[in-house]
Amino acid sequence: MKAQNLNKLFFLLGLLLLGACKESLVFDQNLALPEREWHWKEKAHFEVAIEDTTQWYSLFVNTRITGDYPYSNMWVLVQGISPSGDTSTARVELTLFNPDGTPLGLARGTVWEYHLPVIPQMDFTESGLWLFSIEQNMRVHTLPGVLDVGLSLEKAGEKF
Repeated sequence: MKAQNLNKLFFLLGLLLLGACKESLVFDQNLALPEREWHWKEKAHFEVAIEDTTQWYSLFVNTRITGDYPYSNMWVLVQGISPSGDTSTARVELTLFNPDGTPLGLARGTVWEYHLPVIPQMDFTESGLWLFSIEQNMRVHTLPGVLDVGLSLEKAGEKF
């Protein structure tokens, strides 16, 4: 009887945690790369509606790669354009593997999924439609083994 009550308690706690996580998620979209590789001229574009400027936000880059990906990291350019047209760009290194070669992402068969923080405390100073783009910024023109790339935005707490 006690084990049954304990299982119910863990189940209810799990539901509460899942609900809490979804409330902080503002945007999450991934774009498939049709040739299972990422060409340097291909930018991933995202439109994000920001309504609440009293919050800090965390910006993440998502990617899924296969064993064909030959590097331990990935450099990307993340560009944001505000509703009034102000532009900012950040060059970010995404660490995908430990020094010993073990992947840092979540393994799903032969694919590794990554949800990597890029800007942990982003300040949106104006509400409206923000435009983001992500492009690969490695020294090679084509990155093999990249299945998709995406952008996630989560609330990170109130500013004041």
